[in-house]
Amino acid sequence: QQYGSASLQTEIKAHLLPLLKRDVQSLWHFPKTSGPVSVQLLALGGREDPMVKEPDLDGWRPYTEKEFRLEMLPGGHFYTWESAAAFERLL
Repeated sequence: QQYGSASLQTEIKAHLLPLLKRDVQSLWHFPKTSGPVSVQLLALGGREDPMVKEPDLDGWRPYTEKEFRLEMLPGGHFYTWESAAAFERLL
């Protein structure tokens, strides 16, 4: 399924792919701990997502000693495209 114009999709990919790449790279270098980390954590989801519900995302709360924030944006599983402007403001 396509969301938005081709130019919007290209722009979103240009913003998201480097972020996702850094996230994955950080996973390989981040030390494994047995307890919560000392960083702020932001969990994002789509309000109409049939696969990932708000309680699933709230499950990340115990993994930080710092501020935990949960934001549900308009849209489904691909809320990052459906609510691109709101998503970008949160980053």
